[in-house]
Amino acid sequence: MPTVKRIDSFQHQVLEAAAGVGWYPSVTDSSTPPVHNGNEITFDPTVVRTADHAVSFKQARSASVGVEARLDYANLTTDICVSFYFRTTDATNPSVEMILTLFGSTSNGTIALRTDGAVEARVSGGTTVVGSADVADGNWHRIDARYNISTTSGTLNLQIDGVDEGTATGTVTVANIATCRMGSGSASAAYNIWYSDYVICAGADHPLGDHFCGMVLVGATGTHNKGSGAWSDQAGATSDAALLAAIDDAWDGTTPNLTQTGEDYAQQTANDAASYLEYTLATITPTLSAVWSAGVRALIAAEDSATGCVAQVQFVDSAGTLLGGTGAVDPSVSATIYTPYRAESITAAPAGGWSQSTLQACKIRFGFSSDAAPDVAFNAVMVEYVGVLGAAAPSSLVIPPGRASQLARNIRNMDPWAVSAWQ
Repeated sequence: MPTVKRIDSFQHQVLEAAAGVGWYPSVTDSSTPPVHNGNEITFDPTVVRTADHAVSFKQARSASVGVEARLDYANLTTDICVSFYFRTTDATNPSVEMILTLFGSTSNGTIALRTDGAVEARVSGGTTVVGSADVADGNWHRIDARYNISTTSGTLNLQIDGVDEGTATGTVTVANIATCRMGSGSASAAYNIWYSDYVICAGADHPLGDHFCGMVLVGATGTHNKGSGAWSDQAGATSDAALLAAIDDAWDGTTPNLTQTGEDYAQQTANDAASYLEYTLATITPTLSAVWSAGVRALIAAEDSATGCVAQVQFVDSAGTLLGGTGAVDPSVSATIYTPYRAESITAAPAGGWSQSTLQACKIRFGFSSDAAPDVAFNAVMVEYVGVLGAAAPSSLVIPPGRASQLARNIRNMDPWAVSAWQ
């Protein structure tokens, strides 16, 4: 099972909540946050990789403005792998190279699309590796890359659609990889690129291969533990139906809103560190033959930005065992803008391991505030997951009693040289 560090399905359709705050803390395009869609960076429902994707992540590269979304990390190491899909339908190749992704550190590793449509990998100022095919052909292609700078001899291995294209090398400074970027902050050329299913894992997991990143919302009320937490929605209603309606927003590019004005939410208005609201997940619609990991995204706010408060979003299995979540966080960054929190991908698996059924049985818990002044407001939550599409293969072949002779006759009818042991 891969050691997943980050999942980005792009199905959340949220770009920035505020400058420097959001799913992509550093975004280069000409829009002004808070935004769901930017001007050059948008979530595109018209170009998707599979029928199970609602959107892809589109970058309309520009000759006048940089277009980049940066993912920052605190827990990456000197050796990571990245796997994602990309597509471009432009009739001609760009006049300058397009950076697809960049591993940011003291010494950068870069994967770029060249003017001839080939993909190139390079390490700092060292050697380069060039892919064997022109992939600017309007089809989806998968990049699997491993960047290892655990020694001063850095390596960047490149695979395209499962074909190993070789390893770029270069002299580097040993340091933890801090960012993964899509695009470039520098102006380049007018060119459209779509991304899908971006996953970051431990280096030893390379290559990840075919995979699917999806999302699921909460679907029903679980078993609350309200205690003395004094829970209500934004209008003061306290029923389970009202609280569910306050937080089950769709992540469709319009709701949940990034600003608190006119938004609904569930709020904890009294201190109780054990108090929480619990929700089960909606039905996961794609059929998954395997699940590798899952993570939580949430929008949380507070009444004001001057007074600190604490809260948590927890992700638990069917037995209530904590798998991961935000930990104690202070959402009082802004009195008007929700603070999005993305938990790191879950590394603990439920009892029995990950599968579609164990993921489906997981639950979300909001609350745990011991400092609910200002009131903690919970606006929306979703779970992102990564796995493989398709029905699970049977664990073994079982021949029913009394059917062995019939099976042997069938085999002989197809092949007269069938093994006599079947008789």
